[in-house]
Amino acid sequence: MSHQLSKEELRVRKINKEKFKNIKRNDIYIILDSLKCAHNIGTILRLSDSLLIKKVYICGSTIIPPNKKIRS
Repeated sequence: MSHQLSKEELRVRKINKEKFKNIKRNDIYIILDSLKCAHNIGTILRLSDSLLIKKVYICGSTIIPPNKKIRS
């Protein structure tokens, strides 16, 4: 039976940004070529971070962060 963590338990387990940067990344590379929807770009970047993707390449006419249309 799985135990759902409380907000307090999640806060205690959360690591800081420096430790997160040093976690080994998966050997997966994503290329965003001329994406037009800023919402999708932000979603892909957040998902890539959560899945420990090694690199996201942004090329073509894709909106580049930081940009007010891309939520982080």
